[in-house]
Amino acid sequence: MIIPFHALPISREETDFRLNKDEFNFILNEIEYRDSKSYSGGVKLSKGENILEHQSMKRINKFIIDNVINFKNNTLQVEDDFIMTQSWTTINDKGNSHHQHNHPNTILSCVYYARASSGDFVIKTPSSRLQEGFNLSYKIKQQNIFNSNAWSCEVKDGVLIIFPGHLNHFSLPNENDESRIMIGANFFLKKIREVL
Repeated sequence: MIIPFHALPISREETDFRLNKDEFNFILNEIEYRDSKSYSGGVKLSKGENILEHQSMKRINKFIIDNVINFKNNTLQVEDDFIMTQSWTTINDKGNSHHQHNHPNTILSCVYYARASSGDFVIKTPSSRLQEGFNLSYKIKQQNIFNSNAWSCEVKDGVLIIFPGHLNHFSLPNENDESRIMIGANFFLKKIREVL
């Protein structure tokens, strides 16, 4: 499903792709994480910035790249090649969230929820499109993509969200006893990346 929030395409798909036992083991036991106390909300962020290059993540890497290429080709209708520039994983234990941030030097970002049952993914802008043009305030009768400055995407196992990386985004607290596990990746134009 494509959500045209702020006239920008946000894709949220419920997929049947699931991590296997070895992939979960790699994420939970073999990846090093930064001290969660240094991040607002208590998120555990992998230390490495290219976790999908590891042999244990090969299947997930292909799944994410295939979906981003499909989005680029069929939704954005862009001919240029995109290349993955970063990949990481986060873990949110019960009660923890992920602070508001964006991804600089990125055209598209992708987040895949390997395990999730609560804590929506939220995209937020400083103002709605109506407020942006006219600098006004108004009472909302019913929230929609035209009158809102934030949009929530429900998370669950297998959900894949692709969005422009410059958009501010965050996740709400995980209310489940089981940790929420997300795998993320950033993409940029290949030809520009090669010149840099």
